[in-house]
Amino acid sequence: MKSKPILGDREYAISRTDIDFNPDQPKYFQKNNFLALVNTAKLANYNIKYNPSNRMLSVLRKRKELIRVNLSSESKRLDLVEFLYTELNINRVNKLDIVRATEGTNQHTFSDLPDKVLSFINLSTVKSFSERIGLTIDPLRFRANINFSSNVPWLEFECLNYKFKINKVVLEVIKKTQRCGATAVNPLTAIRDINIPKHLKNNYGHTDFGIYARVLKGGEIIVGDSIEFFQ
Repeated sequence: MKSKPILGDREYAISRTDIDFNPDQPKYFQKNNFLALVNTAKLANYNIKYNPSNRMLSVLRKRKELIRVNLSSESKRLDLVEFLYTELNINRVNKLDIVRATEGTNQHTFSDLPDKVLSFINLSTVKSFSERIGLTIDPLRFRANINFSSNVPWLEFECLNYKFKINKVVLEVIKKTQRCGATAVNPLTAIRDINIPKHLKNNYGHTDFGIYARVLKGGEIIVGDSIEFFQ
């Protein structure tokens, strides 16, 4: 749908500070108010499976399911909070709470931006950056909604305010993605081992990597679809 994200994307968040979140009138809070890689590198040790149609969420580590909860149930949300305190060894001084807008992603997403957007990474740019700094960079560090490849690295930065089409979906590039310390975390080891923002700044004079786009016309995207930029 227009101006909507992928269904279920960042529908929930786990607050770690005493934020005044009103589910009926949700507003944007900076990501450090929530559990995220930027403040909790251990999260990279886990994968989640989430079904937005029934709100079932599973937390896995090394392909083993550790907990499964229905997030529509208050008691199950409390079970998940207790699991996180124990599993991540979080000090209970930090009050964890699972938050969601009343109407889910139709109303609000816990994104890095106040806008409802999708994030994109150009794999050709990842390869170019890796070669520039002499290190292998896993694209998973950037946690994009969609990865794509172009013949020319950094093409996406030449397409600000351009529109592009994937299948019948039409989007508009609105912003470069500014990178933070979360990208320093190795997605396979949960160790901060490559300072991505520093390497970007030293080599290109900025800390941008990837783009944000808003949906102008909704539809279905599948793996292998082509991407076409136009003005």
